[in-house]
Amino acid sequence: MSDSTRLLMRILERFSIVVFCLCIVGCSSKEEELALQFQVDAAKERGEEIQAKIGKAYEEKNSLLEEIEKLKRLARYGDRNLKEASEANDMLREAEAYKTRLEQAIGFYEERIGLWKVAARNSLVGRQIGPVRLSDNRVLEAGFVAEIDDDGITVGGPAGESRYSFDLLPKDLRAALGDESVFIDDFNLSKP
Repeated sequence: MSDSTRLLMRILERFSIVVFCLCIVGCSSKEEELALQFQVDAAKERGEEIQAKIGKAYEEKNSLLEEIEKLKRLARYGDRNLKEASEANDMLREAEAYKTRLEQAIGFYEERIGLWKVAARNSLVGRQIGPVRLSDNRVLEAGFVAEIDDDGITVGGPAGESRYSFDLLPKDLRAALGDESVFIDDFNLSKP
């Protein structure tokens, strides 16, 4: 029981005693005595009601304090999560910006590599080649480079033109002709 409740109970007890004494000393009739007793009883009931309300108020106060503490913990937890989410969001934006720059750079370099590949292949057209041993043990006789594309090479000679895929040519010749699979294999890359 709280201090204020105890104080209220003492006041009510003393009030009852004082009223009772007044009844005995100053009451001239039974009716006055009954009226005073009725007032004393009413005061006691009112005191008990107030005490019950105070008890309920303390219970509610304690319940509200517990709820406030829970909400404070949740707010701290929420603030921490919000901060982490904000940091993660910032990192995501940075990663997306980096990805965009990287995609632009890749596009730029792919365009430049494509131009270089075409220029390198065009510079080889008309050059003498051979004899070259192929991977299937055939021999590509001497001739000239007629055409180079992404699938292979066309070699011209006295007997006409012959088409050879890159996978039949030796690795060093494939690299000189701009076969991308040589570079992919050398750098352990994967094809897009």
